[in-house]
Amino acid sequence: MKSYLAQVRRLLEKQKTYPWMARRQHREGVVVLKFTIGQGGEIAGHTIARSSGHEVLDGAAAEALQKVGRFPPLPATLGRSQLKIEVPLAFRLSGF
Repeated sequence: MKSYLAQVRRLLEKQKTYPWMARRQHREGVVVLKFTIGQGGEIAGHTIARSSGHEVLDGAAAEALQKVGRFPPLPATLGRSQLKIEVPLAFRLSGF
């Protein structure tokens, strides 16, 4: 399970882009995405569980999830048909 969650996080981080306007305005924050991954890796739905306080960063987090589109299928060892998770995505100027 741990390695699958790490893979999900890596895929999201790879698709995450820091909006130019947010960088220019020195906006930082953490967005917590809550979403469901179906057995085949499809994203069944998502919400912002916790806002960064900046709409542009919240939108960038949701966009990263849309760019991923589909995650790897759930490991059979989970014994589930879907997985509900929350993943924090940090937008920090020092990281870009």
